[in-house]
Amino acid sequence: MALPKETGRNGEKTEMNKPQAGQMPVFPFGFNLSQKSAAEKALTEQISVIEGPPGTGKTQTILNIIANAIINEKTIAVVSNNNAATANVLEKLQTYGADFIAAYLGNTENKEKFFAGQMQDYPDMADWVMDSDSFNAVNDTLKSSGKELEEMLEAKNEAAVLKQELSSLLTEREYFYTYYNETNEEIAPYRSLYRLNSGAVMELWLNYQRIANEDKVITLKHKLLNLLRYGIFSFSFYQNSNEKIIACFQKFYYESRVNELTKQIAALETRLESYQFERSIEEYTQNSLKLFKAKLAARYSQQKSRKVFTKKSLWRDFASFIGEYPVVLSTTHSLRTCAGDNYLFDYVIMDEASQG
Repeated sequence: MALPKETGRNGEKTEMNKPQAGQMPVFPFGFNLSQKSAAEKALTEQISVIEGPPGTGKTQTILNIIANAIINEKTIAVVSNNNAATANVLEKLQTYGADFIAAYLGNTENKEKFFAGQMQDYPDMADWVMDSDSFNAVNDTLKSSGKELEEMLEAKNEAAVLKQELSSLLTEREYFYTYYNETNEEIAPYRSLYRLNSGAVMELWLNYQRIANEDKVITLKHKLLNLLRYGIFSFSFYQNSNEKIIACFQKFYYESRVNELTKQIAALETRLESYQFERSIEEYTQNSLKLFKAKLAARYSQQKSRKVFTKKSLWRDFASFIGEYPVVLSTTHSLRTCAGDNYLFDYVIMDEASQG
């Protein structure tokens, strides 16, 4: 759960944290489409809850939230009710050589171990450095690929929704056909000047149902209106019983809607087949990692040596400490002892919140 602040460190009201203008969200730790959506919501919403069983990538999502916070020069606390969860975050950062931005604090033992083991040197970031032109070029690539990826995501989601609708409609149609074949004789269909879509047929069905429910008859006025609106010119169609006419409209609706859905799904799947999701995600990940590391290099590589802090720095010089370690890892109840008085982190992530 990510919680952006509402009040600044000096008490002033601030806008909810959002990525800097022109900066695309980055995903240097890999992602799938659901993780991408979860991370983006966590970065822009006041409170965001991310749920999922083990193995669905919640830690990966946390790492990507951290990366975006750091790129936008924000501070972030990651807390959990047990040390294992936060240790896992630190381990993953270490895999990418980025653990030096995180302070693994929490209980007294963790604090003592952290301050005793501080490194006075930064990792070699020479290969991470990017000039502004290169950085902007990669960022522009992210914008372009991110927009296309989002469009494909929307197409994929739309196809899934349409498939679900089609499945339900086919089941519904099967039951209707059983009723229709048992209770109705086939009648000659109406003839229309237009090719009516399922929405128009549904309107005809509901309008005629309303007239039948009110025990009214189809007048010449109704026939002329249907001629003008729907192009129905076969007035002999209205000589059938209300029940047969309504059943005919229902039958045409199912046929029309199934045909429409089938064509829409086929068009979306053709579009999706030509788009390689895995390759696009991998390219986005690699470009994201370049930007993330370039930001770290710009922030730290100019300094010759790293300041060494003591445990007293947490309340005596926390501003300097958080400048060096913008990511604080802690157990939930120990976090207040890991920051200066009244300090507000820009983001707080509570891992495994449901176990509290």
